[in-house]
Amino acid sequence: MPKNRIDDFAQRLARFRRAKGLTQTDLANATKISRRMIAYYETRVKDIPPKKVVALSKALGVSVDELLGAIPAKETELIHSRRIAKKLKTVETLPKKDQKAVIDYIDMVAGLRQRGG
Repeated sequence: MPKNRIDDFAQRLARFRRAKGLTQTDLANATKISRRMIAYYETRVKDIPPKKVVALSKALGVSVDELLGAIPAKETELIHSRRIAKKLKTVETLPKKDQKAVIDYIDMVAGLRQRGG
């Protein structure tokens, strides 16, 4: 890969990870790739094995094409606020009944926003 493509991949990987509210350790655990390798891929990657690209894209919820920069990332796939992503991760730890209540509330507020309320 030419240098700018390497830098682009590293920056995209880090951006997707942060957008999901994940630490390098979180991503390492989700992909079975060491945290040290995640850090390497985000800074100095030269060649990344295809299996690793697939694992990273799945863990980040983006396509391989988006991760590699072949197509632009879909804005809807990105969560721009790390704070919101962390809060959502916290909701996942709640009992199912409480998770449903939070989701119902979000749906209600989102519905009000869409109607201009």
